[in-house]
Amino acid sequence: MRLTPNGSRSSGASWEAEEKLRKIIAAVAKHQPTADHQTLTWFARERFLPMHSPHWAPATRELNTGNVEHHILPALGSLRLSEVDKFGCQIFLNDLAARGFSFSLVDHNLTLLKAILEGAVEAELIGRNPARKLKMPEN
Repeated sequence: MRLTPNGSRSSGASWEAEEKLRKIIAAVAKHQPTADHQTLTWFARERFLPMHSPHWAPATRELNTGNVEHHILPALGSLRLSEVDKFGCQIFLNDLAARGFSFSLVDHNLTLLKAILEGAVEAELIGRNPARKLKMPEN
């Protein structure tokens, strides 16, 4: 146990504080926000779309960007990447189908959500893709 400058005991191990500081420094060095600020919105807008949209045809770019901005991000965008889970993703898709959107739109959002989260896995921001085994809802 360590003493603080005012003479009281500090809580927690010093190695925990050092590890936390290392992660913050690594995130700043990579120009990435810390894990608390790595939301789905941040990743989709700052990493996924800039990386992929230049390779899409203009009509595809418009369609994909519209689906991300109008469907995926309003529903899931405020979640930290670490908070995105299979249940929440499936509820999002089920809700799109229940609201009467076409099979094509729901399927397209499923494909985009899987791709965005796979990009987060590849960037080592999450361990596994929570959208990889989602099921297409009846609609």
